[in-house]
This record gives sequence, C-alpha cells and structure tokens, in this order.
Amino acid sequence: MGASPEVSTATAESGFLKDNKNENRNIDRSSLTGSHLRCVWAQCLFEFPEYGPMPTGLAGQFMGALVLSHYYWAVAALQILGGALLLANRFVPLALVLLGPVIVNIPLYHAFLNPAGMVPAMVVTILWFIVFYHRRQYFSGIFVQRT
Repeated sequence: MGASPEVSTATAESGFLKDNKNENRNIDRSSLTGSHLRCVWAQCLFEFPEYGPMPTGLAGQFMGALVLSHYYWAVAALQILGGALLLANRFVPLALVLLGPVIVNIPLYHAFLNPAGMVPAMVVTILWFIVFYHRRQYFSGIFVQRT
C-alpha cells in the first residue's frame, strides 16, 4: 500500500519536497555557469580552431600584454578553480568571490575595447548574478554599513 496520510502530510508541511526542487534549480544554475566557464578554459588550455584574427588597436595591445606578462594564466587559474567549485556545487560562495572580479572585467573589456563579444560577456554576467542572488544570504555581512 501507499504511504500513510500522516507521513505524506508531515513531509509536505516540512517543506522537504519544496527544498529539494529549489536545490535542484540552484545546482542547475551553478552547473550552467560552471559549464560555460569550462568551455572558456578549454579554449585557454587546448588548441581549438581560431574564431578570427587577434583584435587590433588597444584591444590587441591589451591581450598581448596579458599573454606576454603571463597575467593571463593567473586569470585562467581563477576561472578554472571557480568553475570547478561551481560544477561540484561545493563552496559556491567562494567560487562566486573568485569569479566576480574576472566577470566584472569581461564586459568592461568588451564595452571599451572590443564590442564584438559583448553578448556572451553579458550572458556570463547574468548567469553569475542569478547564482549570486540565490546565495545572497552568505554575502549579507558585506552589505552592512556599520563596522
């Protein structure tokens, strides 16, 4: 026979089913953001067909400086670590803290230096804010005015 009415009522009242459904949505959002960043790292670490020539002007100079100074590898390491934490759904607030500065700079680069890639930059930024919004309770301390 089925579960007794008392058990199913207690389960529904405790919010067990609702919490699992919301947790699955959070995992999906984190995984989507992490999956996108995983594609970015794969492009950093492995040779893929190029999308086009290196940007010219200030955008090309900026990218050249990042690569020649090896600063690019530090940024790639932050993306790999943050994305791996998101994909594993572990230490998600730490992952958001690691990825936040990188994600701020991506749309700024495209806004000021290379407008061609603005759409993917905004998609990543929106995904970051969606995951951040669902984990905002972990960041409540940084939005307090008093010390």
